[in-house]
Amino acid sequence: MRRYNLFLMVLFLGCSPERLSLPGDPSMFGSGAPVLKPRLPRPTPLWPIDSLVRKSPAASYLELLGRATTTPLHLTKMPLDPFGNDDYVHPDVILGPRGCGKKMIVTPYKGSNANFENPTFLCFLSQSWVPPSFMESPLVPHPGPNRYSSDPDMIYDPGFGETVITWREVDPVFNTIKALTTPDEVNIFHKGILFQERNHNAVSQTSVLEPDRSLWSMWYVQAGGGGCVASGTDVILREAVPIPGRSVTEAPLKVVGPVAIAQPGYVIWHIDVIRAEGFGYLMLAAAYPKGTDCGHCDLFLFVSRDRKNWENFAIPFLWRSMPQFKVKTLYRGSMLFDPLTEGLSMTISAMNTFGHWDILGDGEYKLGSLLSALRSTKAEDMPTISASKIGIDQPHTSKEKAFIAP
Repeated sequence: MRRYNLFLMVLFLGCSPERLSLPGDPSMFGSGAPVLKPRLPRPTPLWPIDSLVRKSPAASYLELLGRATTTPLHLTKMPLDPFGNDDYVHPDVILGPRGCGKKMIVTPYKGSNANFENPTFLCFLSQSWVPPSFMESPLVPHPGPNRYSSDPDMIYDPGFGETVITWREVDPVFNTIKALTTPDEVNIFHKGILFQERNHNAVSQTSVLEPDRSLWSMWYVQAGGGGCVASGTDVILREAVPIPGRSVTEAPLKVVGPVAIAQPGYVIWHIDVIRAEGFGYLMLAAAYPKGTDCGHCDLFLFVSRDRKNWENFAIPFLWRSMPQFKVKTLYRGSMLFDPLTEGLSMTISAMNTFGHWDILGDGEYKLGSLLSALRSTKAEDMPTISASKIGIDQPHTSKEKAFIAP
């Protein structure tokens, strides 16, 4: 019996996890007391498989968005425009090796007055956005009575060494897409009209130039006469094949047709498209619930491999009543993608509850994690937002004007 008990004690001690002999463990060589091995930390489980295996509630979209967020969006200090105001809308940000490096084209929007809505060029210098002293501000002057300019967009063409800026000029009959170029942000070359559509069939144009200059693609929103209150819109694609040794603006943009894109229950209003290496093409779209207007937009992401067929998600990427926002509308935004880190940086415009147009910038997200979060969620994962009034939509003070669609 004593031998049996001794055998059990040896068996128990010999099999204790703290006393297992592993390759390289000194206790294997019998040169002293056994060395206690520390317990290895339990590996951090990956979401969402772990939560399903343990039958615990899956992480909410807000939790997943938090995990995908490297730097949250925050209020950006903007320079005063020539009229002493810092309301801005329609930002588009790019990087380029020439000039000021990181640059923005944006439109002032003092008091939601379209007379101030003129494309303005800014440089990011000393951690601030500033109008460069060597460039006229605004870059595009007001076009005259019963007209206004909006929706600026910007790309850099490394093959030709120039920055290309496009914008929409609106008159009572037409939407006219115009362009200018600059090789150094000092010399400006006006390229005139790229194309025209009837009002409001060319809203928020945005373009992508392929790295090898094989194709220039431009998307825009066809809203028709309904404009900002349209009950439905289409996204139209045009294409041009750049001419070797000449500006891309000299190649005619030909209509391909409407792309396959939809967000159930919403109307797409303003868009930005970029090429994200390894992921395809990304579209950031400001869209409003059907039955409302573009003063009630949320921001959605779409993904495409071929520029024509777009994957949508059940919920917005960002919405107005999120704790960090609580704004009247989330409006046109701009994206940058870093292929080395697979980081997606974001700059957006929004109207706050006091009617002021703010720029929120420097938001950065891990794109793969962000897309995984969006693909895993369902429509019920987003809190209910009233179709027309969202609770925070308080009327402006008597000193401010009602909302006018940029």
